[in-house]
Amino acid sequence: MWPQVPLPPVCVSNASVHAQIGNAQGIVITRELGLPSRKLWRVNENVWSRRGDLQGVTWRVGFVPFVPMLFVDDAGHPFGFNYALWSIIEQELNVTSHLVKVDTFGKLREDGQWNGVVGMLQRSELDITFSLMSTTYAR
Repeated sequence: MWPQVPLPPVCVSNASVHAQIGNAQGIVITRELGLPSRKLWRVNENVWSRRGDLQGVTWRVGFVPFVPMLFVDDAGHPFGFNYALWSIIEQELNVTSHLVKVDTFGKLREDGQWNGVVGMLQRSELDITFSLMSTTYAR
């Protein structure tokens, strides 16, 4: 599924591990394995190998009903093509969704703030959306 790039195992001292992690700008591409010695052995792995399991984390997921791609039944549950795709992504990544129905995609208001899904994403009220949105110059 993900590209595989073989990386050789390395052995470094604890001081250099901290320096390397500090220089990685928040992206750690190694797995640490502790051994009963003064050295810390690390086995390098492909960064994409960890992207398939998010360990059941819950995402706040916004959606805007948009016929014919996304419908909402009488009980308020979404269904349709977009929801079917989201369900597959949810399964593959091992995430749980807290679904939030939003009335509008998002429009830039006169005060410079966004409303709708775009505004909620900007204010971190949502983590992601699976609604279709057209690209506009402002968005």
